[in-house]
Amino acid sequence: MSHIPDVQANYKGLQNLARHLRTESLLLLSIQKSGINFEKNLPGGIVYSQIIEELEDRIDYRTRKKSYFFKKDGEIIAQ
Repeated sequence: MSHIPDVQANYKGLQNLARHLRTESLLLLSIQKSGINFEKNLPGGIVYSQIIEELEDRIDYRTRKKSYFFKKDGEIIAQ
């Protein structure tokens, strides 16, 4: 949803998602600033990390590589 700037389109997307959730299910949403490195501690000793690398910066566009990790005890368990 971070790439959909239209509020109504985001609302519709969440409505569509909600139709597929089971009763009593849990949906986890996170709001974070884009374009920055970010870390969040999760239950069970798991750490979620977002790492942004600037690859190229020009007047007309910026190229970034975004990497997302789940770590436990310092080891990557999902990427």
